[in-house]
Amino acid sequence: MTVPYRIHLLGFSDFERNALASYLRLVAERSPAYVLADRAADAHFLVVDADDPAALAASAGRGAQTVLIGAEPPGGGGPWTLRPVDPLHVLRALDQLCAGLAPTGSAPRPPDARAQPVPARRSSDAER
Repeated sequence: MTVPYRIHLLGFSDFERNALASYLRLVAERSPAYVLADRAADAHFLVVDADDPAALAASAGRGAQTVLIGAEPPGGGGPWTLRPVDPLHVLRALDQLCAGLAPTGSAPRPPDARAQPVPARRSSDAER
């Protein structure tokens, strides 16, 4: 098994944090795998509540290593997905960031401008 990537959650309610943590534990056997880090400085990636100005400010400078979740897409940063928090979309966004890592896995490469964005809605939402 490969060593899991560490992610840190910035912002979010306790409910959202617990839901994401539970989902990551459920899919721990897949590759790439993810575990929560207690500090942003110890994390490979950040998952940020884009509706929380303090969380956005705390993630400044880590845009290429950040998944944003919120009502509106903020400028810049990494992949973005809509609320409500959908753990599957978060996982896909993290996988997208992992795909941009250098072959050694030590340093992220700049995101490819042609990369497709993470789907922001479930297919059932598009029918409304």
